[in-house]
Amino acid sequence: MTLVNDIIAQHVPARHKRSAKGWLQFDCPACHHRGHSPDKRGRGNVLFTPDGQIAYRCFNCGIRARYTGNTISTTMENLMRWLGASNEEIRRAK
Repeated sequence: MTLVNDIIAQHVPARHKRSAKGWLQFDCPACHHRGHSPDKRGRGNVLFTPDGQIAYRCFNCGIRARYTGNTISTTMENLMRWLGASNEEIRRAK
């Protein structure tokens, strides 16, 4: 796993569910930052693939982020911050 995977895995809320296809489902932290009402129905989903990629999507606010092992997109950086990662953790991951 990469540092980005570790950071996101550490900051996934303790109250999450795992879907049959392996997605972790929890309240999306991005919704109120994107002008939507806060998610209280577990519509944020993250998937860690065996090859180190990460996919994130929310069925409330529509945010989508993907990490493929290259650069960290602004959306993925914001997601890490909204999940509770420190600026220092994000800086090291970049």
